[in-house]
Formats: sequence, structure tokens, C-alpha cells
Amino acid sequence: MNKQETVIVTYHPTRESGRRKGWGKHVTGVDAQKKNGYAFEGAFLNTGENELPVGAAIIEKNPAGSVKNFYYVWRLGYVAGDGAIEWDEGEWNRSEFISFRNRVAERVAGETPDKAKKAKLLAERSRLESRIADIDAEIEAFRSGEETDAGLADDD
Repeated sequence: MNKQETVIVTYHPTRESGRRKGWGKHVTGVDAQKKNGYAFEGAFLNTGENELPVGAAIIEKNPAGSVKNFYYVWRLGYVAGDGAIEWDEGEWNRSEFISFRNRVAERVAGETPDKAKKAKLLAERSRLESRIADIDAEIEAFRSGEETDAGLADDD
């Protein structure tokens, strides 16, 4: 059995509103039937040191806004090999929760940012290779036309 590499991760919840403290969780599963934070299965992160597997999905729920008018935002990250938490770009709010839940489910299922980036790059390469083939065909058509034009010029 291949034991997964673990690292020490230091976690401190973000606190933006001044009113409440956010929390983080190591997500090991997602219940697609739930439409709130209970959809995420796993252990809450301790403030301070946590021992987690490299590549583990991490979510964080943070308060934002003012003390009186606060709201929560979610963000998603993963544990890097050096023990840092690499956060994805952007945050999700309550109205985007289902999209966020589905993205977390993809991450837990094994889609890391590296895999997603690789897939995007391969798709872009395929698109560019197709475009290059089209350009080569157009250039060849011009060359054929130039040879025909050159033959007409010699007849003068």
C-alpha cells in the first residue's frame, strides 16, 4: 500500500469583517444533495499546525463586509508539497454556492489546478495546430498561384 505524503500546514482563518472568524476544512468528500456548508465532508482545520496530505482540498468560509453588514465568501485551495496552501483565484458568495460545491467535488475527485491547466493547454495546442494547418494550406494556395502567375509572365 502506497502511503500518501503528508506535510505540516499552518492555517490561520481570514478575518475581514471584524465581527466573526472564518474557518477552514480539509474536504474529503462532497454530498451533492446538500446546498450549504454541510455538503463538505472532512475535518475542520485547527488554527496553527495541521498534518495534511499533499494535494488535499481545502475550503475556507470567511466573513466579509462591515461589522453590521457582513456576508460570507468561500474559497478553494489545495496543499502544496512545501506545506503552503495554494488558493485558487476568486471567491464565491452565497448565490454561487452550487457552482462552488461542484468545483470542490471536482477537486476532491482528483482534478488539481495542474491537471486543469494541462487540459486547457492541450486544448489550446490542438486549436493552434488546427489553425497552423489552415494557414499552411492558404500559403500553399498562394505559392501555387504565384507559380501560375510566373508562368504567364514568361509567355510575354
